Amino acid sequence: MAIKLILHHVGAVVRVIKKMRDRDCFWWEDRCECSLKNGGYVIGWFGVIYRSAAIFTLAVLIPEMEDEDDYVRVMLLSILLTYFFISLAANFLLIVGLSKKHPNYLLPYLGIYGVEILVLLASLLGGIILIVKMVSARILYYFVPCGLLIIGSYAYCWSLLVRLFHEFRQASVETSSLTSQLSDCGYVKFRCSCFKSDSLYVVT
Repeated sequence: MAIKLILHHVGAVVRVIKKMRDRDCFWWEDRCECSLKNGGYVIGWFGVIYRSAAIFTLAVLIPEMEDEDDYVRVMLLSILLTYFFISLAANFLLIVGLSKKHPNYLLPYLGIYGVEILVLLASLLGGIILIVKMVSARILYYFVPCGLLIIGSYAYCWSLLVRLFHEFRQASVETSSLTSQLSDCGYVKFRCSCFKSDSLYVVT
């Protein structure tokens, strides 16, 4: 009798601890998702600010260069201006996707961010080659860490957005499957009610 009582209390304590652990896990998951989402908002609005500033700067510089008949620079800056407009639109889509938790809205900015990381890597390698051939190699002690820091920051932000994309996609898949299950249950209930009404009609 005493052993059963002890086992009963031990089981009750274990169940309470398990409930507390599950509650803490859910709280941590919610907090983690909230932190990721806030980080995504910071990335999105920071991108809106600096891309808008770049667009304003290029819009001021291009007419001045047209007066100097520097067509090559004007063409390059016009291409860069077009790119900043496209990336700004992707920035706004990112913010909308974060607010709606829609994964597809994050895809344009993920693609643009990935291209920017590749461009930064290529620029870092090209800069290292030029510095070694044309300038003193001592500059590499400053150039390489700064370049790696920038690329690492970009890669970290990109990985954060990728995690958000996977979480939103998983949530949307679970929501759609739940909706389909509920619709199937409603259809089955409707068929059962129709069958019952037909049976009553036959009996009467």
